[in-house]
Amino acid sequence: MRSRPIDERLGEIPLFHKLDKKQLKELAKLVTGLDIEAGRTLINQGEIGRECFVVVSGEAEVVRDGQVVA
Repeated sequence: MRSRPIDERLGEIPLFHKLDKKQLKELAKLVTGLDIEAGRTLINQGEIGRECFVVVSGEAEVVRDGQVVA
């Protein structure tokens, strides 16, 4: 089974759902898909962020001062 194009998948995410097809295709050109293993830290509190992560499937935790906040 073939997975759907990334622009279609992005259109289902609430953050991007108002973009039209052309805008979604442009956004998709900027996306790098990643499969992240469980337990991996993507960024640490206090570090300068240079990326935006969008979880398409699975779960993530947000930890602030050692406490899970989301």
